[in-house]
Amino acid sequence: MRLLAKYGLVEDAGGGNGRDRPWKARGWSFDVSGDLSPSVRAAAGVLLADLVERGNRWERDFVLHRDRLPEDWSEAAHIANKRLSLSPSEAQELGERIDALCDEYRDGPPAAGAEDVAVLVRIIPHRVRRR
Repeated sequence: MRLLAKYGLVEDAGGGNGRDRPWKARGWSFDVSGDLSPSVRAAAGVLLADLVERGNRWERDFVLHRDRLPEDWSEAAHIANKRLSLSPSEAQELGERIDALCDEYRDGPPAAGAEDVAVLVRIIPHRVRRR
């Protein structure tokens, strides 16, 4: 967490100490592109892998425990896998459009009955494989 704080991604939330110290994100999103040093690229890789794993846990928990939700939330939830043919610029545009749509909901006043939801977006080349 200290490394993430060094690069401005998280900050001490106050209270606690040592391993019990709470941290909070410094923003809604972050960018790990561009000319990064090897150590920053490595830290970003660890952070992104953790975010993917956290998303996987949220999805798995939802699928396994969907029956515990009120019916309206169970029906409103949406999980989809889509495979598209996109150029790098189209993939970037799609991500920016999804982010803008999420920003509209985040920045506006919450609707009656609103709850925090996880919106998990992954736009990655299908050809990426573990070596």
